[in-house]
Amino acid sequence: MKRVFAVRNAGKIRTKSAVLVLSLFMGYFFTSPAAYGVTKNSHNPAAIRFAEEIFHKALIPKGAKVLKVKPKALPASVPSEAVGNLIDLHAFYVINMTKPRVMEFIKSHLGKGETIASKGSFYNSSTNRSYADIVVNIKINRLPVYLSELIYTFAPGPNAYTTYLRVDSNTVYLNPRGKQATVPMSARISMVLYTKPSLFHQATGKVNITIAPKYGKQLLKVFNSEPLGPVTVLCMENSSLYNLNFTWGVRKSVLAQADVCGDGLDVTFNGNKHVNLYESCSLRQSIAKVLLEQHLTKDFAFFKKFMACSS
Repeated sequence: MKRVFAVRNAGKIRTKSAVLVLSLFMGYFFTSPAAYGVTKNSHNPAAIRFAEEIFHKALIPKGAKVLKVKPKALPASVPSEAVGNLIDLHAFYVINMTKPRVMEFIKSHLGKGETIASKGSFYNSSTNRSYADIVVNIKINRLPVYLSELIYTFAPGPNAYTTYLRVDSNTVYLNPRGKQATVPMSARISMVLYTKPSLFHQATGKVNITIAPKYGKQLLKVFNSEPLGPVTVLCMENSSLYNLNFTWGVRKSVLAQADVCGDGLDVTFNGNKHVNLYESCSLRQSIAKVLLEQHLTKDFAFFKKFMACSS
């Protein structure tokens, strides 16, 4: 069977024809992409393979028919995380089951490490209608995985006993960091912390902190071990949370800036754009430990919020 398959990154969509090989396994249908279009942010073969791996985990009831053309009842796109490097693989089906039965099938067949991140609906302005959806998070305990989820979107089928289903795998898989933006252990560390960050206004409550060398070693180790991160988008300017400034030698410096939009660090080397790094819980906790040891946690409400970490 032939199918249209897309590889997408946030902000740009490029769609090309591809082949999906249909196979039957354990009573479910799984689609195996054989070829597809590649965007400029999706050239990493490992990232493509990982996207396929997640896509193949989709739960499709036995007897579902893969569709060559998107039915008008389904949306042309679904909401996704606002990050660069995003790969979206998707396919369309018609199923001889009512929507509640399809939804129950998905919920009752989740595998190990698969959890429902959200269940509800979203509005699509291009079709002027709302769609029920289930977002399933797939826990992958390995780096450099940043995002791995399946999005199931439902619409009424050709008759009262059928359902249209759109399945998207959204993944972000990053290149190894290597030696990019690493900082020598002899570097001096200073920090700017904003105790009143905001998603919609310029951050305030600026506090300048000099980190004593005896507290900075562990922080440096964690910073140097952080993997590359995705390019975060749609964050308001000046929505800063903190800046870490590392200096050493003759006018050498690395500036890492974290905002309130996600788990990313925008890193510059000597003032020039360098890389985006992932901000892990380990880094946040290392910073928090430094603040505690230097008795810089007077604003307890902010500190508690700063420590909140989900990764």
